[in-house]
Amino acid sequence: MKRVPVLLVATAMVVGVASLAKPAAARGDYQRDISATIPLDGATAIDIRTSNADLTTKFATDRRQSNGPAASNAVPAGNTIAIHGTAHADSQAVLDDVGVTVERRGGNLVVQIGPRHDRGSNFSGSFTLGLPSDSPVAIETSNGNVHVAGHRAPLHVTTSNGNVNLDDSAAATTIRTSNGAIDIARAAGSLDLESSNGTITTSLAPTWHGTIAARTTNATIDLSVPHASKATLHTSTSNGDVQNIARLQMAGDDATIRLQSSNGNIVVR
Repeated sequence: MKRVPVLLVATAMVVGVASLAKPAAARGDYQRDISATIPLDGATAIDIRTSNADLTTKFATDRRQSNGPAASNAVPAGNTIAIHGTAHADSQAVLDDVGVTVERRGGNLVVQIGPRHDRGSNFSGSFTLGLPSDSPVAIETSNGNVHVAGHRAPLHVTTSNGNVNLDDSAAATTIRTSNGAIDIARAAGSLDLESSNGTITTSLAPTWHGTIAARTTNATIDLSVPHASKATLHTSTSNGDVQNIARLQMAGDDATIRLQSSNGNIVVR
């Protein structure tokens, strides 16, 4: 492994550790490992951006952990971000341009993964991110899937042509995708979900309380709620059926669920 020195460019920082590139016969391209450990240095929010890449995000549970090296599963100490994955490109020149760029904008830490100069380059990848659990996070990608587990602060995910999978969420979550499905398990916080041409499948944790807004087109919304849940349910669909199998108790509770679909069914279990 060869460590690339940190470079300061105005307010941006380029970091990364990469192995020697080599042709990948199975994909017919060039590939190399990309890894980086980034200190928060007082940042209060994190913005992750990439394209043509799958992202898996895990969260450290305690910001008081020591700032030692990131573990192999890329969950860092509570004051750092850890990134590890593999980048693919169709040429050595494009691959050499791939890296991790960090920019600080006030209290927001913006992390860009991908080509540093020609953002239109033929690049793809798969990366695991380790993030502190108590920092608000925004993730933006295209042509890639996003998997998030265990977040405890507000989360915003935007992708196109990709699926979003969320597990064990305890904070307010906003997800926007097109041509992709949204799959959520054990949600305990409020949800604002929107997809086109993709199903929305969600199960709520026993401790859930808040609001849910889910909208999709040309697909189904399937919501599983805890036993004896109380919520005000609003549904709207065109060219589809509504099934309130759970028989939600319409008790005027401040927990509100709004489900909207066109050309698709709505099921509440």
